[in-house]
Amino acid sequence: MQDDVFNVLEQLVNKSLVIAEAWQSETRYRILETMRQYANEKLIEAGESERLRDRHLEYYLELAETAAPHLIRPEQPEWLDRLEAEHENMRAALEWSLGYDRPEQALRLTAALGTFWHMRCYWLEGAQWLERALARPTKNPTTTEKATRAQALIQEAILADDLDDRDKMKKSAEASLALCEEGVDAHDTAIARHWVGRALNRFDEPEHAHSLLEQSLEEFRNLKDAYGEALAVYSLTLVSIGKVQKPLGEMILESLELARMAGERLLLAHALDNRSTLAFWNGQLD
Repeated sequence: MQDDVFNVLEQLVNKSLVIAEAWQSETRYRILETMRQYANEKLIEAGESERLRDRHLEYYLELAETAAPHLIRPEQPEWLDRLEAEHENMRAALEWSLGYDRPEQALRLTAALGTFWHMRCYWLEGAQWLERALARPTKNPTTTEKATRAQALIQEAILADDLDDRDKMKKSAEASLALCEEGVDAHDTAIARHWVGRALNRFDEPEHAHSLLEQSLEEFRNLKDAYGEALAVYSLTLVSIGKVQKPLGEMILESLELARMAGERLLLAHALDNRSTLAFWNGQLD
C-alpha cells in the first residue's frame, strides 16, 4: 500500500500536478489549487468529503496535542517549525472542528495551539479562533469538555495579555480558574491561578496578585513542574510590592536560574532581560 502511494505521488509530481518541496530532512507535497478544488468536488460527489475531513481533523488534532508540551521544553524550535509548516492544515482543521455539534474538538485544538500562536505572534488570529470555539454552546458538558474549556480560556487570557486587552485577560483567567476549582485538574488549576495573578497585577492589585502567584508557585513545585515553577518565579519578579520575602534582585537571579533549567527560550529571554536590568541598576554596565 505504501509503495502504491509513493508511485502515484511520483507520477503526479512528474506531471506537475503535485509540487514536491524539501523541508528540513523531509519532502512535503502540495497540490495545485485548481486540482485541489477539482478533487474536493469529486469527493463531495462520491460522498467521501466529510469522512476524509474528519480524518484530517483527527490527525492534526493529535499532532497539535503531541506538540503542545514540547513547546515549553528545550526542543521547542523544532516543534514550532513543525506547526508552522502545518499552519494551513491547522486552519482547515479548525474551521471543520467548528461545525461539530459539540465544541470539544474545537476547544481541544485551540487549547493545544495557543502556545504556538503566542510564541509566533499570531495573537489576533489565535484570539479569533479561541473566541469562536469558546462561543459554541454546550449542554451538560462532560468533565473532558470542562477541562478543555478551562485550557482554552487560559490561552485566551494569554493572547489577551499579548494584545493588551486586560479586561478579557482577567475575565478569561477567572473563568478558567472557576472551572478548574470544580476539580478538573491540579495542573490546570495552578496555571489558571497563575494567570489570574498576572491579570490582577495589570489591574494594580499587587498584594492579591502576589498571593495567587505564591500559591501557584507552591502548586507547581508540588507537581514537580520545572517550567511552571520558573514561570511563577518570573511573574513574582513583576509584582513590585514591599511584602516579598526575598529581595527583588535575589528573585531575579532565581528566576534566571530556573528558566535556564526549564529550557524554554521565551521565558529565558524575559529572565535575561530582567537580569540585564538588575545589572544596570547595580552599575554593572559591561
